[in-house]
Amino acid sequence: PAVVIVSDGRRPRRDVGVVGVVVTPEGHVLTPVPQSQSPLTVFLPDGRSVAAKPLGWSREWGVALARLEGRGPW
Repeated sequence: PAVVIVSDGRRPRRDVGVVGVVVTPEGHVLTPVPQSQSPLTVFLPDGRSVAAKPLGWSREWGVALARLEGRGPW
C-alpha cells in the first residue's frame, strides 16, 4: 500500500507517472522524479490523487523527496 504513482504535471495521468514510495506516516514520498518548482500529483493505491510539495533532489542518488499535502496519516 505504500507504492504510489507520481506525476510531475507534464503527464498528469495515472498510467504515465513514475513509481514512488511513501516512507513516513507524515506523507514523505521518495521518487525518481527530478526536483521541480511545481507541485506533484501522487496517485494512491485506493484511487485518490493528492498534491505533493517537492522538498529536495539528489542528483548523485537520482532521487527526490516530496511531502503529501493534506491530512494523514499516510
